[in-house]
Amino acid sequence: MSTEPARLSVKTTRVIVFKDGYCMFVKKAHGKLDSAARATIDTIPEGMVLGTFWAIPEKGKSATVVAKQQTVTRKARQETEKQLVLEFDQVMARKTVEVVLIYYGPGLRWIPTYRLDLKAEGQCHIMMQAEVLNEAEDLDEVPMDLVVGVPNFRYRDIISPLSLVAALQNPLAAAAPQVMGQLAVSNVLMSQRLEERPRGGEVRGSGSELGDPSMGPLPDELGGEGAQDLFLYKIPSIKLRAGERAAIPLVSAEQAFRHIYSWQVHLSRSNVDTLPGSRTHISPIKLSRNEVWHQIEMVNKTNVPWTTGPALIMEEYLPLAQELMTYTAIGGTVRIPLSVAIDVRGTFIEKETRREPDAIEFDRTQYARITKEGTLTVKNYKQEAIDLIITCELGGNADEASQDGQITISDYQNSDWTQHRGAVALTGHSTITWTLRLEPGETKELTCKYHYYIR
Repeated sequence: MSTEPARLSVKTTRVIVFKDGYCMFVKKAHGKLDSAARATIDTIPEGMVLGTFWAIPEKGKSATVVAKQQTVTRKARQETEKQLVLEFDQVMARKTVEVVLIYYGPGLRWIPTYRLDLKAEGQCHIMMQAEVLNEAEDLDEVPMDLVVGVPNFRYRDIISPLSLVAALQNPLAAAAPQVMGQLAVSNVLMSQRLEERPRGGEVRGSGSELGDPSMGPLPDELGGEGAQDLFLYKIPSIKLRAGERAAIPLVSAEQAFRHIYSWQVHLSRSNVDTLPGSRTHISPIKLSRNEVWHQIEMVNKTNVPWTTGPALIMEEYLPLAQELMTYTAIGGTVRIPLSVAIDVRGTFIEKETRREPDAIEFDRTQYARITKEGTLTVKNYKQEAIDLIITCELGGNADEASQDGQITISDYQNSDWTQHRGAVALTGHSTITWTLRLEPGETKELTCKYHYYIR
């Protein structure tokens, strides 16, 4: 009489796919137990994440799961065979069981892509599709959930010992020795370390992290969003063999949009102006950006969020641009750059209006106060009126801005300076924003006043 346990048939009933290339598999195992109340499952996923494999009987107590590996001879060849053995209470002997199996691991990824067809009178047709990559297993009419957002899996890079990966004699010690040390300390120390750990998970984008280069690299900006709650795009059924890819339509809607222009001016100083006689050269300012961008702006009026992905913008069959659609909640606003506007031009000039030596003493050092005035001039060469948003960022504290410019002052930023000769505590970062309407051929001049302290 054979002592080989009975085998359960296994079918994938759902896959939950994340943008970072990991997914949750949900499977159902069905069959009759042997006289010892045991049954086996032949397939053991090799990439299961530590702590995510669970076998849940639909009735009765949970089973003990034993991962086994043995060498068998078939047609004069030796082969390695892996099995999961489910051991139930003896009262379940020769009874039929159904067990739900879940585990989290790599193998499936989805990438959202968009097409925006711009039409007359401020209307566009927005379409979203999911490009799905399957390197896991054959899916035969399986429901699929595509997730917006990335959950926090602390031990995602540690393979479960139930996977029986030969290279990992001790998965914890081999993959993350620091975790092994954590498990050895007291519960008090463990709690302290968990409290010290930053909240939130890291969004990853490289295909190499999955151990499968065939999935290809993915830019970090498309890896997912970890800041918002999870949202599911539900696909009722998909048939996709391992190694295949698919493009699945998800959203199709008519949307209102408007054209908008933006000019972002960032002033940076290579060396700051110093007091007379302390330096022999003049410190120039540099405009890090001096381009007016043509963008489109939309409010998400659909009943689903728009997740981060590449967007192709077209006007009939003419491609206008491909850019990044950033995450946009229902009711939220998104702006998508199209191109640099050659017929809307801006210039910036700066002049010093006052210099006060020894204006303030800080940390036993005297600092001079430099007061300056910036002038931004912008002209619309287009034949129609435009909406323009101007943002001016600079190192220093803004005091006033013409034409209702909105001033925001934040902490010192290194990007504003090179060889800064002031005190960080005395110098902030200022952002000034104007919202304008420019008629055809119109020129507008904006001014702002600001100061900073230097040695």
